[in-house]
Amino acid sequence: MHHTLILFLLFLTITGATVARSSDLTELAPGLIIGENRAVTLAKGESLVELARNEGLGFATVQEANPELDPWLPPEGSRAILSTFAVLPEETSPGITINLAELRLYHVLSKESGFRVTLYPIGIGSDESETPTGRFSIRSKIKKPWWTPPSRLRRERKLPRRVAPGPENPLGDYWMAISHNGIGIHGTNEPFGVGRRVSHGCIRLYNDDVAEIFSGAEKGTPVHIVYQPYKVGIRSGALFLEAHPDYQKKISDPTREIQRQITAVGWKPEVSDKAILQVVNAALGIPRVIAQTHP
Repeated sequence: MHHTLILFLLFLTITGATVARSSDLTELAPGLIIGENRAVTLAKGESLVELARNEGLGFATVQEANPELDPWLPPEGSRAILSTFAVLPEETSPGITINLAELRLYHVLSKESGFRVTLYPIGIGSDESETPTGRFSIRSKIKKPWWTPPSRLRRERKLPRRVAPGPENPLGDYWMAISHNGIGIHGTNEPFGVGRRVSHGCIRLYNDDVAEIFSGAEKGTPVHIVYQPYKVGIRSGALFLEAHPDYQKKISDPTREIQRQITAVGWKPEVSDKAILQVVNAALGIPRVIAQTHP
């Protein structure tokens, strides 16, 4: 266990102005791990919500990684972990892969020498308006979109039939409709909703982030939306498990699902259920070592 802890800490970086969100890969294969962790010191009066927004991360990602901190009133001088350290979801491929369970979008661009993967925090549908899973594509792209509120929402909030582009438009400056009626990827006029399950089914991003995706994702780009709270990866002779809360309660036997993934990534040594359950129960949203080839 001592060696496992040391190896985990080696992946925790505390230098650099921001966490890296893009990784260059020579291949896309099961179990690949990208990104890094960084530790920061909280300023006086800085909440985790504000920290997430200032660092371009999602609130859920920051909150999961720092369960010991009050998200609204953390003590001044507290250390917080910022993470883009992540296992690629299964079946990640060129285009856009969205994992609802971790509230993150992976934009994969093909390059001559391989692939560039960029990680973005997202806001998704609430319990009443779940974002759908499945294989879709970008059907249309609009810059400076008008917003037509759903009739129910218009009645509840006394909204106009159409909202013009501008600061009051919840779609932000960019809209990418996917091939599922009414669902799209867009910006927002409420940035604190990124990294939370508060939308009416759409995928919302920080405005700077959606502008990047808009410029690199053409019409017809594949969009694969999955729900995968547990992901297994390998790096430097260590087996990592990344666990997020299974808020949809879809995985009845987490250990069995994780052992399936362990086999799929080609890991041969035995992995104890106890090590798996420790990470599952903590659900920190950061890959953690559960086995090594040379303890």
